[in-house]
Amino acid sequence: IDDIRALEQVAYEDRNCEKTIFELVKDGALRDPEKVAFYNLPTGDPKEDAEIILFSELLEQIHQAANLFNELGVGKNDVVAVLLPIVPQYVVSMIAAATIGILCPINWMLKADHIAGILNAVEAKVLIALAPTEGYEIWSKVEAIEPQVGSLKHVLQVALPGNEVESDVSFDHLLKSQPGDRLNFKYDRTPDDIAIYAHTGGTTGVPKVAQLRNGAFAYKSWA
Repeated sequence: IDDIRALEQVAYEDRNCEKTIFELVKDGALRDPEKVAFYNLPTGDPKEDAEIILFSELLEQIHQAANLFNELGVGKNDVVAVLLPIVPQYVVSMIAAATIGILCPINWMLKADHIAGILNAVEAKVLIALAPTEGYEIWSKVEAIEPQVGSLKHVLQVALPGNEVESDVSFDHLLKSQPGDRLNFKYDRTPDDIAIYAHTGGTTGVPKVAQLRNGAFAYKSWA
């Protein structure tokens, strides 16, 4: 109880702690840049050597992706949708989207009409999707629904190892042209800004969209 009383002496609002998703990730990465952020198995084979992504590398790629989205015209109230399996680009694109605009992560196993419904509901401006890949139907869904989503201005592809995509729509290729040591735009997100549009399970029909703010993520991390 003494710990609780001591903790309650300072209000959360008065604490000098991170208040947005980007601040959480950036400050965390800078504490120990050479620490491993995550391991990636490129082909999913548990016997293969894992690709190691350090926190310094993760932060660099987040900078690059956010700068790319800025170049594509994404602003504070614009939506970047992500339709990917769990690959490194999935992590990078999600955090970067919440850094410059609003992220809308979409379950790639949903039916095409449900995906289209979500994209239209949030008026997605950019879509990051898996390129044509054996074993996945993601790109065929994108081809089917793209004409139905009038808000989409850019559709970028992520290729798994062994696959190739055109450089002008390759997420990985376009990142290389962006600076990774900083954001090249003014970062002015606040705790009250919406960070993520998350679709619910859709138990009574098509998925519904929940609005999640930066401050909610920051508070939960602190708590």
